[in-house]
Amino acid sequence: MKRLIVLALLLLTACEVPAPPPRPIDPPPSKLVERRWHPNPAHVTVQLDGEFAWALRGNGVELSGGSIHTNTESMIKVWLALDWVASQNSNVTAADEAAIARMIHVSDDKVAQRLYLNLGSEASIRRMITTCALTRTTITPNWWSKTQVTAMDAVKLGECIVSGPGISPVWRDKLLEMMRTVAPDNRFGIAEAPALQGKPLAVKNGWTLHTTTWTVTCLAVWEGWSLAVLTRYVGKTHLQGAAVCKSVAQQLFSDAPQH
Repeated sequence: MKRLIVLALLLLTACEVPAPPPRPIDPPPSKLVERRWHPNPAHVTVQLDGEFAWALRGNGVELSGGSIHTNTESMIKVWLALDWVASQNSNVTAADEAAIARMIHVSDDKVAQRLYLNLGSEASIRRMITTCALTRTTITPNWWSKTQVTAMDAVKLGECIVSGPGISPVWRDKLLEMMRTVAPDNRFGIAEAPALQGKPLAVKNGWTLHTTTWTVTCLAVWEGWSLAVLTRYVGKTHLQGAAVCKSVAQQLFSDAPQH
């Protein structure tokens, strides 16, 4: 009897069908790695009889080209606005808010000079260097517009406006909105690039003729990006520098995904 049971068990084992190998498990969608778009600095070429530099930071990118070290011109007015708001603990009077809006919207030099003096002149620029972690910025005594920066330091200034310390979220939003709504004749350069149309660019440009030499500077921040372009050249108008700012932005973002 025992032999019959053992024989039956052997026959049953011989008839068993092997189980199929386990099917590989697809990774969940969250684990799939999506290729992130990056600007290509090799695309950037500029036609200018003069000097220029540009820098771009944000979204895991840090790129630059050129090596000019020049005046901020009116670009630095965004710092004067930020520093004044910080000095008032974001409790800014209606009159001062209106004055800051003029300084950003139409680049009012008189407001900038008043704020610069009230903030301690060079002391304000030293705070900018420290607060925004600028590494190649130099101070010109009694001249806010002649503060000398590199393009990368200008980019860091842009980042400081977006997320630096010292002002309330409400006032940061106000300042960025002022930069997004500057007067049309102040909104040249980067903001004119076709690739960036429809983007919420907050901008502050500078432009000054020094005897026969123009210094034109452009700064824009949006959607995690900070882009600065600096130019210096002998010419008739600031429009040559504006065209360089526009061209650099277009070349960097011409193939960016539109979403």
